[in-house]
Amino acid sequence: MILSRSTGLRDGSRNALADNDVAAFHRFTEQTEVLHGQLHEAFFNSLFTGSRLNKDEYDHLPRFSYRRSPLPVSILAWEDTGIQISLFSIILPLLRHTHS
Repeated sequence: MILSRSTGLRDGSRNALADNDVAAFHRFTEQTEVLHGQLHEAFFNSLFTGSRLNKDEYDHLPRFSYRRSPLPVSILAWEDTGIQISLFSIILPLLRHTHS
């Protein structure tokens, strides 16, 4: 059970490094909600007044660009290493005790 937990923690750190974890999902969702609000503001008047966007307005429509977490990768890598060292310092004495 401890080893499977270790694997899960390591996978979680790797998902964070790839910006593919739950926190990344929430960042993505928040960023798309902001874009939706900006698009609503840009199109609201033209939808209800029947006016059309001119080329300049069209060129300045908001565009989506995902922003990754500002958390440095080195901190996550250190966390992963720290977890492994902690788990091995717990597991090794237990294994030694069961085999003696």
